[in-house]
Amino acid sequence: MNHIHKARFRTFSPFFYKAISSPIHTFCLSIAVALLAFPLSPHLSMAILALYYVLLAYFIERKHLDFLLIPPLCMFAIIEFSRIGLGPLIYSLANDFETDQYILQMQVAHVTCFPLIMFVYYLITRRLPAFSLPAQPLKVTSDLYAYLKCFGLVCFVFAVFGLAAGAATGGMDRGDFGATYSGAGFGIYSIFDMFVRLFDMAFFLLPLVLMTVGKSARQLLKLALVGIFIFFFATGTRGFIFYCAVFMICGYWMFTRQVNWIKTASIVLVLGMLFLIPTMAIYRGTDAFSSSKLLDLPSRLAAIASFDENADSLDLNYNLTILSQSLIGVSDRFIYLMTPKLIPHAGWENIDALLYVWVPKMLYRDKPLLYESDDMLYAYTRLTFERSFATITFNADMYRRFGWTGVFAGNIVLGLVYGFAVRFAFGIAKKKRLFGALLVVFIAILFRNLPVGTMLRTFWYWLYEIPKYIIILLLIHHIVIIYLKTTRKSAPVSP
Repeated sequence: MNHIHKARFRTFSPFFYKAISSPIHTFCLSIAVALLAFPLSPHLSMAILALYYVLLAYFIERKHLDFLLIPPLCMFAIIEFSRIGLGPLIYSLANDFETDQYILQMQVAHVTCFPLIMFVYYLITRRLPAFSLPAQPLKVTSDLYAYLKCFGLVCFVFAVFGLAAGAATGGMDRGDFGATYSGAGFGIYSIFDMFVRLFDMAFFLLPLVLMTVGKSARQLLKLALVGIFIFFFATGTRGFIFYCAVFMICGYWMFTRQVNWIKTASIVLVLGMLFLIPTMAIYRGTDAFSSSKLLDLPSRLAAIASFDENADSLDLNYNLTILSQSLIGVSDRFIYLMTPKLIPHAGWENIDALLYVWVPKMLYRDKPLLYESDDMLYAYTRLTFERSFATITFNADMYRRFGWTGVFAGNIVLGLVYGFAVRFAFGIAKKKRLFGALLVVFIAILFRNLPVGTMLRTFWYWLYEIPKYIIILLLIHHIVIIYLKTTRKSAPVSP
């Protein structure tokens, strides 16, 4: 382990610390257990290897653990473990250890290709210095903390207005009222939805805000926070609850030394989400939920009493199936099932759509879609999604286009892109400590909605979505700098 505050992470999780400190021993143990588990369930074997990749990612990024509880590559590995490891494993448990060959192909693609991403990422980022912030305890007068505090407040206010707009327009409503918004085109909530990652940044920086404001403001913010999480539950979208809670925990890790509290909160969150995922699915399926509006919060919350509408709501296998489907969350199995047996490899199909990356849809309504998963799934299954979007992963699309050769080559390219992106952000943090620290926070939250989907979607992320956020972050950065210069006796230095 890195010498900087290594005792802190050891205190947080002694067993986990020991596992990531000895990657060779952990690798041998993982291979042995995976081989022994294979006759019982191939899904279990793949899950064990996917878990090992999480440990290896933490070993690769161990130097940053003093301030980043979940560094970028680790976030990537954890999300993939939940999708490729935990989801299929729970599916197997719910189906008497039955093996789904096409889910297994998803797992094999990850297990064989993710090491390529990690290896290339390691080569590019291994010489980066450890990310750090000024010494604790916090000094409220520090220009860096004052800057991050102001930025956090801007993001939090933006998030509050965004939630209000989402409720008023139906943009965040999973009930019948939200269906009216789905086909309404560009509206007021679209502005907030365009910059939804600022919501994540608000919760990441909120612990710093809570620690540096006055007592009355702190109590008001805590009250607002309770209301926001109740609102999140009422939307029926579990991701809001989970990721905002995760980023708050990461924020407390970065800005405080409350190791025991953070460990307790992490355990409660993980266990709570295993219960909440099927609960939310059943909750959304009730008539009372569908017919009520998010604006009428008491009626929406009262839908909890309607759980008995679903006779299977207390059946263990039913809930495990819902949990596994939610964790997997993709439709890759159809790609592996039908390509190339029934549908030939697509090659560079629709690659010309990249020419329209920066063309606004409001100006050219017929622009080629870069979010092609819905059309792709329809071509394979004739299934349509009315209130949500289909999800096809990068590996599945590369297999659809070029076969296994494309999957391997594509993952090497992803490793290069991720590595250079992180190297750029951490490099800026050393040269421009204010904006650089902000960029590191952005990189930390970026990987929760992985900047990767189908091949075209991945291009869209890196050519449009991420540059868009860099521009808005720079804009808010300069506004905050101007504000601090006019309100503080000593202006921030080296912005």
